[in-house]
Amino acid sequence: MESNHYFDPPKGLTSMPIRSLMITTLGAAALLAGCAASQQSITIDRLEGPTTLVKNGYVIDGTGATAQIGHLLIDGDRIADIAYGDLPTDWARATTVIDADGKAITPGFIDIHTHGAGGADFMDGTVDAFLQGAQTHVCYGTTTMVPTTLTSTMDELYRTLDLFREAKNASIHRPCLHGLHLEGPYFSMEQRGAQDPRYIKHPDPSEYVRVLDYSDDIVRWTLAPELPGALEMARVLKERGIIASIGHSDAIYEEVL
Repeated sequence: MESNHYFDPPKGLTSMPIRSLMITTLGAAALLAGCAASQQSITIDRLEGPTTLVKNGYVIDGTGATAQIGHLLIDGDRIADIAYGDLPTDWARATTVIDADGKAITPGFIDIHTHGAGGADFMDGTVDAFLQGAQTHVCYGTTTMVPTTLTSTMDELYRTLDLFREAKNASIHRPCLHGLHLEGPYFSMEQRGAQDPRYIKHPDPSEYVRVLDYSDDIVRWTLAPELPGALEMARVLKERGIIASIGHSDAIYEEVL
């Protein structure tokens, strides 16, 4: 599975483009509006003004170094500088100041396989299901997510594609909805797990190409590579810049090469 697009770790935070940060601490109540008092993260996904200062937090920067109390200066959508110990006096120019108050300052979580949250399933057939699931995720520190489907009728799948498009354009406090991860229906019947056996089938180019032409939101599609036509489908996905991942499969090593 070609997943480096999601997982390449940063060597450090300075000068990295930033979409969002998470401030979190065990035992602390979340201050984010809409999150219950027992939840433990504050997620910053909208930076106010040209310059933002996040101060007095344990900075976890991806280098493996021990976290120390420090401060982040953010210019636009980039972390401009990190300081430890005393706050630099010239950082007073920040237009927005957020006091982390001893919490950990980390990059937000990225979830590439999630079927819902907060009592909502992304296959429920409503925009609200996407929004409820996303809002629940953001309360626990997820700042980018890839909602995942289940094997279903094709009508349900097209409906889900439409609903996702609506949800990602909704103006609410939620994670970045990076795209959709389609699971099935091209799976091994023996390894179907919770997938509905009524809709499991072999890949059909006339079917999956139509789906791909219908939506630009698909970023990952999971299938069983040992099925007739599966490797050809994987080549089509690669040509379109979509990750082909292996799942619910009886394949052996040689069949995947």
